[in-house]
Amino acid sequence: MELYGGAAFVLIGDSTGSDPEVYAELKARHPQRVRAILVRLVDPDDAKGERLKGMRTFQEGIDAAMEAHGAGLFGTDPDRDAVDNWNQEEESVAK
Repeated sequence: MELYGGAAFVLIGDSTGSDPEVYAELKARHPQRVRAILVRLVDPDDAKGERLKGMRTFQEGIDAAMEAHGAGLFGTDPDRDAVDNWNQEEESVAK
């Protein structure tokens, strides 16, 4: 995170492996810079217990977009914003 100065981050991963633990550590070290943690539930039972406390969970990609929208990470239309962002990235790569 030091590489990107004061940039804010949204961390997205899944409930397998160590993503939740790594993201929790990053949030603890950089609370002002981690805007949200989104974790895809590979198994619904993964949501049980404390492991994902404070993290937003989802099962499908569109659910992640809606969670991000609910957290105020998108403008008014998450689908449109995602397409606009994708198009801007594609244009900058093409230059």
